[in-house]
Amino acid sequence: MALAVRAFDEVPGRPRQTLPALQVASRSVTAGALIRQRVDLELARRAAEAPAPRVRDAHPDEVALHPGRGVPRPHVPDRDAAHRAALAAFTAGRIILLVDDRQVDGAETRIGLTETTEVTFLQLVPLVGG
Repeated sequence: MALAVRAFDEVPGRPRQTLPALQVASRSVTAGALIRQRVDLELARRAAEAPAPRVRDAHPDEVALHPGRGVPRPHVPDRDAAHRAALAAFTAGRIILLVDDRQVDGAETRIGLTETTEVTFLQLVPLVGG
């Protein structure tokens, strides 16, 4: 039975943002699984907001000499690389995971979830010059 968990993004100095609910298959998941799901939400949002590729006018000879040059392709981040980057940021302390206002320290930490659980992804911003 899937469970919808309320999720939020927070960045110091900015308003808290409500995210789409995280869909989890079990009442016990790891912090890493929640982070990977948050990354998947972000990748889906970026894909939905990506502008349609533009095709520029080109002379037929130019198209023949340089096929595909006039058609920009939208950048699609590698899902696995994005997962690794987010988990590395979590491990380095640039992202703090709060579950019901309690900090979770390790990516392999198992978290018990209920219908009222709230997950907050707190993204820390480095100080200027430091």
